[in-house]
Amino acid sequence: MIFPPDKRTLTLKTDGVSHSYTFTKEFYNANEVVDFLNDKFEHGDDNGKTAPLVASLENGRLKITHKVVGSHTITEIGGSAKGVVFYYENGRKGQDGFMLQVGALGNQGLELPRLRVGTASLKINSITISKPKYAEKALRRLDEAINMLSERRSTYGALQNRIEYLNANNRNIAQNVQASESRIRDADMAKEMVEHLKNKLLTQVSESVLAQANQVPNRLLNLLQ
Repeated sequence: MIFPPDKRTLTLKTDGVSHSYTFTKEFYNANEVVDFLNDKFEHGDDNGKTAPLVASLENGRLKITHKVVGSHTITEIGGSAKGVVFYYENGRKGQDGFMLQVGALGNQGLELPRLRVGTASLKINSITISKPKYAEKALRRLDEAINMLSERRSTYGALQNRIEYLNANNRNIAQNVQASESRIRDADMAKEMVEHLKNKLLTQVSESVLAQANQVPNRLLNLLQ
């Protein structure tokens, strides 16, 4: 994980208390993030406050649970490092797009945004309905998740249509290039045939002239006799 200078603060709220944690390094792997958080939970956050939390890795994802009552007591997660810690794909350094080369020239590329649609990225991985106010909040978050999912489906749908168009266009270009190459080859063969006939004709003319030239002395001798 890469933590730029402007994305290094993570805030967690549990038991009604907010905790702030600032990552000091730029590069962390997943295990280092877990070790960093567990150390801060035990020895104190940026303000020296400890938290009854435990960080762990589960199927390549970060999981934070309460030591006593489990995982549904973290009521709020924020900070500039929130996206880096929770929403980036495992093994990736960022949310950079994937480039496809769709043409013969260097600037003919198509960028595919790599968006996640898991519960964490849709922000519905920790909803609870144990109280009416939590249920109302859960419904709002589910509505937001549906809207986010629709937007991402629209994005990929438009990209799919564009890729299909580019694929059909590239096939037409390939067929046109092949046809042009065939015509060029036919034209070159015709040129070679004309050159061959010309050379053959010149050779025959030369042989004929040489033969006639060889007969001139014999004719002169016949005249002198």
